[in-house]
Amino acid sequence: MAARKRKVKIPVLILASLAILGFAVIIYKMMTVETTLSFTLEYTLPEFPAIALPSFPTVETAAAVNGKVIGSTSSAKKSIASTAKIITALVVMEEKPFNLGEQGENITISQADYDRYTWYISHNGSTTKVEVQEVISEYDALVAMLIASSNNMADTLATWAFSSLDQYREAANSKLVEWGITNTEVGSDASGYSEDTISTASDMAILSEKVLENPVLAQIVSLKSYTIPVAGEIENTNKILGEKGIAGIKTGYNGKNSGYCLMSGYTQDRNLISTALLGASTRQASFDDTLALTDYLQSHLQDTTLVNEGKILGKYEAWWISPQNVLAKEDVKVLGWQEDTNNYNLSPDQFQVTINGKTYDIETVVPDFPKQPNLWQRLLHVFGWSAS
Repeated sequence: MAARKRKVKIPVLILASLAILGFAVIIYKMMTVETTLSFTLEYTLPEFPAIALPSFPTVETAAAVNGKVIGSTSSAKKSIASTAKIITALVVMEEKPFNLGEQGENITISQADYDRYTWYISHNGSTTKVEVQEVISEYDALVAMLIASSNNMADTLATWAFSSLDQYREAANSKLVEWGITNTEVGSDASGYSEDTISTASDMAILSEKVLENPVLAQIVSLKSYTIPVAGEIENTNKILGEKGIAGIKTGYNGKNSGYCLMSGYTQDRNLISTALLGASTRQASFDDTLALTDYLQSHLQDTTLVNEGKILGKYEAWWISPQNVLAKEDVKVLGWQEDTNNYNLSPDQFQVTINGKTYDIETVVPDFPKQPNLWQRLLHVFGWSAS
């Protein structure tokens, strides 16, 4: 009888062992089942308008949007005449900054400053009257330089801020390199009267935007007239100021090789748009061509819809869930144009679209769903049953 009882226990132990082994296998398969959550992008970029700047006889033009050149009719370097004063203004404001609503530091006019004034008069350069020992604010000096195109005040500002024109030139050229302006070189003066300050239309378009980005300088170039000490009331040389939303920037003229120049800019839906024109045959031609170029940009650079609210951007899929759509939370429009670098990226964390070098983060609506299957779903899946 005792031997028979021992024989009965053997199959029970075997069955128990098999049950434990089977259970362990099931648990192992449940824990090691594939749980990858796949994501499929279902977004494509919209079409953007092509930009091909109109050409004008003998004139070189360029346009930029938000610090990026969108088109240029020439890459030639040439003398930029009085438009060089926007470089002077930018560099002086870096060295001697002040806030909008302030006047900056005071400048006392020296005999050397007065001598510059009389020299420019004798050489038919544009000037504003000064007197020895006159005290003028930095703001008023910038106004004289930018809206009356005062050659003597440009040199005065540069020597006041940097002690000499040589030191100003060194600082200005270093600053241009720092800004990534690679085809521009400041020459022997700060006014642009000399022919050795050279640039391209593309570089000048970018520099014009930097003026509009500075609140003080942006206010100054928008002035149609202003009264300063000694010189009295001065008028802006830019006679198309205010037309088509134009907010400045600067005129220039060099009869020897650059002709009439005009840097211009405006704001469209928080986007800075600038144009540069070099080599017009007359001042009026520089105005007419700039207006025509601005009209072209305003008719071609229109907002393009990136996404509409509720648009499906992509979807999550896995065996334990039904497809889950990721939606755009709101309408998003941008100012864009055709370019090879436009791209987009939608990840589980964020949706980003890069248009012409500017990246936009698009808010999304992501459904709340289990990122991993639960134990019951895992068990069903092990046996090949539907778990979604």
